[in-house]
Amino acid sequence: MSSDNSLCTMSSQDTLTHSKKRPMQSSSDGEDEEKRERRRVANRKASVACRLRKKIFINELQRQVSELSRRNNEIEEENAILRRMFQAKVAAEQQQANLKSSQQIGNGANMRSLAVAGPLDARTLSHSPAVTMSPSPSGTGSTSQSTAPNGSREDFYAELVKNALAEFQQQRREEQQKRGCKV
Repeated sequence: MSSDNSLCTMSSQDTLTHSKKRPMQSSSDGEDEEKRERRRVANRKASVACRLRKKIFINELQRQVSELSRRNNEIEEENAILRRMFQAKVAAEQQQANLKSSQQIGNGANMRSLAVAGPLDARTLSHSPAVTMSPSPSGTGSTSQSTAPNGSREDFYAELVKNALAEFQQQRREEQQKRGCKV
């Protein structure tokens, strides 16, 4: 308790000495008032500058938010396209695998019937058309059978990508037209 009292007495003594020093330092009340006024003006200027910096900072943050939101939307659209393309590729590969297995089953039956009919020569096999998968012209990503002896997987996937991109661009145009009508 005595230590608390000593602190209180010290602080009160310090206040007395400081209050005694103030009148000695300033020669008149006018100078004190002038200093206070200068301090107020400086504080006002500093607060105005602070508010201005804060406003600029907030505007910059809002600009960044809008830019990042726009970029996020673009990335989400691109992601959706890539997912559709991947699903189309998986579906096409699955369909090709099913087609090959059905061809093998069919070829096994054909071989048995041909063995009864007679031997095959190389000319007969080379002139039979190859069955490949190609995207339908509607661009929906569904596949249809066509006879194309030189059809390659790369061409097939390129066509899938082209159709998916065309479909995406069409959807985007329709969305933009809808937005244009609402505004």
